[in-house]
Amino acid sequence: MCRWFYGDITADHAKQILMQAGKPSSFLVRNRQSVEHQFALSVLLDGEVLHVVVVYEVSQLMAVFDGIYVVIQ
Repeated sequence: MCRWFYGDITADHAKQILMQAGKPSSFLVRNRQSVEHQFALSVLLDGEVLHVVVVYEVSQLMAVFDGIYVVIQ
């Protein structure tokens, strides 16, 4: 398994891990707990942790930023 994939952890746990790492731009990917077959990218930026929903569909990969879907090419 990839070192950056943490599987079934909460957003709070992801935040704790990244804040402890303390390295800017540190990230991890985890399963999204509220929706099956979706992931969240958690990133440490400027001392804050940002959680981005990653939605996989058969035809494309998308990321959701504050409700805006962005197709990843």
